[in-house]
Amino acid sequence: MGDASRVMAARGGIAAKEDTTAMTKELLTVEEVAALLDLRPVTIYRWCRAGRLAGVKIGKAWRIPRVALAALLRPDARRPIEVGAYEDLPMDEISPATLALARRLLLHEAGGRRVPEALAAAAASAHERLRGPLARASGATGFALLSARALSLARAEYPALRHLTFVGRAADDPTGRDAFAAASAPDPARAEAALTTVLANLLGLLSAFIGEALVLRLARDAWPEIADRAPDGAGAGEDR
Repeated sequence: MGDASRVMAARGGIAAKEDTTAMTKELLTVEEVAALLDLRPVTIYRWCRAGRLAGVKIGKAWRIPRVALAALLRPDARRPIEVGAYEDLPMDEISPATLALARRLLLHEAGGRRVPEALAAAAASAHERLRGPLARASGATGFALLSARALSLARAEYPALRHLTFVGRAADDPTGRDAFAAASAPDPARAEAALTTVLANLLGLLSAFIGEALVLRLARDAWPEIADRAPDGAGAGEDR
């Protein structure tokens, strides 16, 4: 039986298996996916490297999010995701863990300085550090579109964010950050909440595709220097 035939058979057969332990895990190993699809592990490695299966490389090992395997098994799996699919992507309630991590990353990049100018620059810096690990899971275009959606959603609650963008050349323009800082000057705490929301939205939107556990792990891996420190910038200096 060829690879395509095995995948077709898996679409109808996996749901009927009594032992679904592997499919309930957030992340699957190459060997688990190969066993589920009745393929050799080398085929799964090849699919991950080619991008046919959205695997994530953690260290030297590949891991496949269960939602990525589910996407492969869809009847329309060969059809690419259209750009417009992200434009109206709904936002589920952000979990406390995601919100806490977003705030921690923001304050770390700001060096604990909770003034609008520093926070705006810190948000741009955090976004860039997230780009590498998260784009590997969503694709470069997917990451850019999710970033735009995250900012758009936050602007509805925090209008001062209209001055900012994290995508394209404008992301490096300090003019927008200066305008945001000026608009936020009367309430620095609101500026912090606004930028935390943008980062939390980005993490939350991607969680809808690959699962929150993997997103949080990838984000923490991008900041190894804070992995073992107290959360929320404890002990960092605060300029108000």
